[in-house]
Amino acid sequence: MDVNGLQQILGISHSGVSQNLSVLRSHRLVKERREGRHVIYSLLQPKLATWLLDGLEFLEAEIAMKEEILGALEEARNIWRADMQAEGPNDSRKPIPSGAHADVQTESRREAS
Repeated sequence: MDVNGLQQILGISHSGVSQNLSVLRSHRLVKERREGRHVIYSLLQPKLATWLLDGLEFLEAEIAMKEEILGALEEARNIWRADMQAEGPNDSRKPIPSGAHADVQTESRREAS
Protein backbone atom coordinates (compact mmCIF):
# COMPACT_ATOMS: atom_id res chain seq x y z
CA MET A 1 0.00 0.00 0.00
CA ASP A 2 1.26 3.51 -0.71
CA VAL A 3 1.38 6.54 1.61
CA ASN A 4 -1.86 7.99 0.20
CA GLY A 5 -3.76 4.76 0.85
CA LEU A 6 -2.40 4.52 4.38
CA GLN A 7 -3.28 8.17 4.96
CA GLN A 8 -6.90 7.55 4.00
CA ILE A 9 -7.21 4.43 6.14
CA LEU A 10 -5.48 5.88 9.20
CA GLY A 11 -6.95 9.36 8.96
CA ILE A 12 -3.65 11.08 9.69
CA SER A 13 -1.54 13.53 7.71
CA HIS A 14 0.71 12.50 4.83
CA SER A 15 3.77 13.54 6.84
CA GLY A 16 2.51 11.53 9.84
CA VAL A 17 2.26 8.40 7.69
CA SER A 18 5.72 9.04 6.23
CA GLN A 19 7.27 9.52 9.68
CA ASN A 20 5.73 6.31 10.98
CA LEU A 21 6.85 4.39 7.90
CA SER A 22 10.36 5.73 8.45
CA VAL A 23 10.37 4.31 11.97
CA LEU A 24 9.02 0.97 10.72
CA ARG A 25 11.70 0.86 7.99
CA SER A 26 14.47 1.66 10.50
CA HIS A 27 13.33 -1.31 12.60
CA ARG A 28 13.17 -3.48 9.48
CA LEU A 29 9.43 -4.14 9.82
CA VAL A 30 8.39 -2.88 6.39
CA LYS A 31 9.93 -2.98 2.94
CA GLU A 32 9.29 -0.73 -0.01
CA ARG A 33 9.17 -1.19 -3.75
CA ARG A 34 8.65 1.38 -6.46
CA GLU A 35 5.88 1.30 -9.02
CA GLY A 36 6.45 4.31 -11.23
CA ARG A 37 6.10 7.38 -9.02
CA HIS A 38 4.49 5.42 -6.18
CA VAL A 39 6.30 3.64 -3.38
CA ILE A 40 4.45 0.55 -2.16
CA TYR A 41 5.03 -0.57 1.43
CA SER A 42 4.49 -4.05 2.83
CA LEU A 43 5.50 -6.02 5.89
CA LEU A 44 8.95 -7.55 5.62
CA GLN A 45 7.63 -10.66 7.38
CA PRO A 46 3.99 -11.24 6.31
CA LYS A 47 3.45 -13.59 9.27
CA LEU A 48 3.84 -10.50 11.45
CA ALA A 49 0.33 -9.47 10.34
CA THR A 50 -1.14 -12.51 12.12
CA TRP A 51 0.77 -11.67 15.28
CA LEU A 52 -0.38 -8.05 15.11
CA LEU A 53 -4.02 -9.08 14.62
CA ASP A 54 -3.77 -11.41 17.64
CA GLY A 55 -2.33 -8.52 19.65
CA LEU A 56 -5.21 -6.28 18.61
CA GLU A 57 -7.73 -8.92 19.74
CA PHE A 58 -5.97 -9.08 23.10
CA LEU A 59 -6.05 -5.30 23.48
CA GLU A 60 -9.72 -5.14 22.49
CA ALA A 61 -10.56 -7.74 25.14
CA GLU A 62 -8.61 -5.75 27.75
CA ILE A 63 -10.46 -2.58 26.80
CA ALA A 64 -13.82 -4.35 27.00
CA MET A 65 -12.91 -5.72 30.45
CA LYS A 66 -11.86 -2.25 31.64
CA GLU A 67 -15.11 -0.76 30.37
CA GLU A 68 -17.06 -3.48 32.20
CA ILE A 69 -15.16 -2.77 35.43
CA LEU A 70 -15.63 0.98 35.05
CA GLY A 71 -19.34 0.43 34.49
CA ALA A 72 -19.59 -1.68 37.65
CA LEU A 73 -17.69 0.94 39.65
CA GLU A 74 -19.96 3.70 38.40
CA GLU A 75 -23.03 1.62 39.31
CA ALA A 76 -21.67 1.02 42.83
CA ARG A 77 -20.85 4.73 43.21
CA ASN A 78 -24.42 5.65 42.24
CA ILE A 79 -25.90 3.13 44.69
CA TRP A 80 -23.70 4.41 47.53
CA ARG A 81 -24.56 8.02 46.77
CA ALA A 82 -28.28 7.17 46.74
CA ASP A 83 -27.90 5.35 50.07
CA MET A 84 -26.09 8.32 51.62
CA GLN A 85 -28.77 10.73 50.41
CA ALA A 86 -31.56 8.47 51.72
CA GLU A 87 -29.96 8.31 55.18
CA GLY A 88 -30.04 12.07 55.47
CA PRO A 89 -27.85 14.60 57.26
CA ASN A 90 -28.03 12.95 60.73
CA ASP A 91 -26.10 9.88 59.63
CA SER A 92 -23.49 8.89 62.21
CA ARG A 93 -21.17 7.74 59.42
CA LYS A 94 -20.52 11.27 58.18
CA PRO A 95 -16.85 12.05 57.63
CA ILE A 96 -15.03 13.72 60.50
CA PRO A 97 -14.36 17.38 59.68
CA SER A 98 -10.69 18.22 59.17
CA GLY A 99 -9.09 19.30 62.44
CA ALA A 100 -11.60 17.35 64.56
CA HIS A 101 -9.11 14.53 65.14
CA ALA A 102 -6.77 17.07 66.78
CA ASP A 103 -9.53 17.96 69.31
CA VAL A 104 -9.94 14.27 70.19
CA GLN A 105 -6.18 13.85 70.66
CA THR A 106 -5.99 16.95 72.89
CA GLU A 107 -8.90 15.68 75.01
CA SER A 108 -7.19 12.29 75.35
CA ARG A 109 -3.97 13.92 76.57
CA ARG A 110 -5.87 15.95 79.18
CA GLU A 111 -7.51 12.79 80.52
CA ALA A 112 -4.13 11.05 80.73
CA SER A 113 -2.59 13.86 82.85
